[in-house]
Amino acid sequence: FIVPDKGKIFIVMDKRQSEWVLTAYISGDKNMIDVLQEQRDPHVSTAKLITGLPDHVIIEEDKDLGKTTNPEEIHRIRDEMLIDGTPFTDYVETHNAFIPRTLSCRQVGKKSNHALNYMMGTHTFSLTSGLSLEESDRARALYLQAYDRLPQWWEDIRADLVKSRAVINIVGQPRKFIGTIDDKLLKEAVAHLPQSSSVWVVNQAMAKIYEQEHKAEILGQVHDSLLFQHSYDDLDALEDFCRIAKEALEPQLTSYGDGVERKFYIETDIKVGFDGAKMYETTLSNVKETVENLCKLKPSVNNTQD
Repeated sequence: FIVPDKGKIFIVMDKRQSEWVLTAYISGDKNMIDVLQEQRDPHVSTAKLITGLPDHVIIEEDKDLGKTTNPEEIHRIRDEMLIDGTPFTDYVETHNAFIPRTLSCRQVGKKSNHALNYMMGTHTFSLTSGLSLEESDRARALYLQAYDRLPQWWEDIRADLVKSRAVINIVGQPRKFIGTIDDKLLKEAVAHLPQSSSVWVVNQAMAKIYEQEHKAEILGQVHDSLLFQHSYDDLDALEDFCRIAKEALEPQLTSYGDGVERKFYIETDIKVGFDGAKMYETTLSNVKETVENLCKLKPSVNNTQD
């Protein structure tokens, strides 16, 4: 029911895995940074490190399972899958791989990426991910084994809290923490560093975009994304606006994780559509074509506005 005004189309600019990227560079974890610099899918890469399965198997299984969480359905689908001509279950056994009972391998990688950077324990991870306690414990241990700089980063933050009761994020903003310096307070400080930096990038971009000349309207800010609407009768102007917005959302950032200076960017994904619940991925190079194709469907998609 969330639709753009008559004659306009939604544009969403979404920071790609923003907090995971920031955690990688702030902590200085080499394996996480390697994933990003080699432009690999972080969820697939983490799933590979946790399960022991190669990328193509994780991708193939995720296509078949999607977001299915019913263990009986997952078991049935896996029983019917073939990997390089070998039944999936046999392939897993011969590779001595770990596969979650209630999630695809990529989904366990995704959930690990979203939770375990912030010191989430086994029990909470089990509750939020749907994994059993045993699976959760194994996934968490393998995650921290793969990204082994994270625990030291946490302790570095604890030392900062003990010294000054403050942490400073990647853009130089300090934040004081009061109360007992225990694991609860430490978790808040750990989460604050990437989360506050991610929001800073988006808010600075929002202000910069607002000040420039274009025909778009800023409708919403959702932590790591911005929602706009733009008329679709001038595709050149729409493309120009997307370029302006993307450039504003991708400032060069500098990190000093593990004592090494690194310059990096957080990529921005673009989606367009006539319905907030159904947006279509596009790129700067083909946004005009995507919008043009969606406009051809407008009579059937957009009747409620006319």
